[in-house]
Amino acid sequence: MGDAKSAQHAAGTLSRKELWPQAIELSNLWRVIPQFRKRYHELQITLPGEALERLKETSIVGTAQSVAALSHCAAMTSLFRSAGVDSLAFKGVGLLGNLYASPSERMVTDIDILIEGKNLRKALETVERSATNLRGLVAYAEFLERQSYHRLDNDFLYLTEEDGPKIDLQWKLGANPPPAMEASRILERAEKVNVRGNYLKVASPADAMILTAHHAMRNNFSPAPTLKDLCDMKEWWKVQAKRWNVEDVVNRTRECGLTIPLMALWGLLTQYDADGSVVDGVNEFRKVATVDETVDSDRLQRSLNLQLDQGSLNADLVRILIDPSWIAGRLENKLRTMGKRSVDLRSHGEIDVPPMARRARMLVREIFRLNLTRVKCYSVMKKVEKTYSTYDRRPVPVTQITIKPNPLDSQEGVS
Repeated sequence: MGDAKSAQHAAGTLSRKELWPQAIELSNLWRVIPQFRKRYHELQITLPGEALERLKETSIVGTAQSVAALSHCAAMTSLFRSAGVDSLAFKGVGLLGNLYASPSERMVTDIDILIEGKNLRKALETVERSATNLRGLVAYAEFLERQSYHRLDNDFLYLTEEDGPKIDLQWKLGANPPPAMEASRILERAEKVNVRGNYLKVASPADAMILTAHHAMRNNFSPAPTLKDLCDMKEWWKVQAKRWNVEDVVNRTRECGLTIPLMALWGLLTQYDADGSVVDGVNEFRKVATVDETVDSDRLQRSLNLQLDQGSLNADLVRILIDPSWIAGRLENKLRTMGKRSVDLRSHGEIDVPPMARRARMLVREIFRLNLTRVKCYSVMKKVEKTYSTYDRRPVPVTQITIKPNPLDSQEGVS
């Protein structure tokens, strides 16, 4: 993510301490091997033989997984289309459709598909008819309707076929998303693309960036998913002059209640690399943001750095802070569904990994290790997520934003 000087310094440190194998494994774990490989070539680094072989191996496996994900996604959305269910691919596979030029440039291990909630039952019936190992999906939809508590996360369902990638079917982006973040609105603004013979509907550039900001917020700006989100955002800025307008994105993010997370992601890009048009974008963004939005954005940026240094925030603690009644409703719902074979929570929706007992121990351990800095991180996450779930767009006029093109940002994405 850093500029060339910082990258050269980091490469020298890795070489002196013989840490290249660990760096490659971490990049693979965080699913950013293509970015690691690109930087390795740019800096003309000589890797140790074993590390170079591992980089080649992870690159080949990652590309194969991305190709498979693209193929499966096209097949699933085609199936939905034939049943009259509108859908779009977003995040990884979606970005293969309208940002990255090749599956080798973006690691994708699961498939995110968005549909409208009103089409959920029809979509699940369609999947059950076509899949050999997916049963009980309609029963799960009925289970969701009977839940005794409000989910704080997206409404989603994992569909995993034999020898295939995991499909994350989503139909509601949060318990109470702003109108602009409703699935129907995102589908209306979608783009149709042809990727290597696979026809897909994908999120528009503005929506793709805002969904990335939402993903970072939903993961509490924890390092692994957020650094991949930053890599995607960096690619969007490389094609800014030809593919999207900063003013449109700023206006859209205000409608979606995600101003703070998006400004934080853009700010993190400038923290790692202070060159390029993104700096102008952040400066203009800050001019039209409120003081509170700017302060909270800075706190979100610091929360990522803190988690890199001290470990990730506890997701359950964040949920409890947002809504203390969540834990009681969660336990009650768990007890109601125990022993019901028609509802397999290991495969569908709320997957308890790690198990509840371990999650409780992790929660208690986190409470006892809290310090003032971590408390501030939890506070800003609570504020940002509650703002999103209760967002009422304020009539704040957004001034004309003009970004000067940067000659270094000339790489084009997929048109």
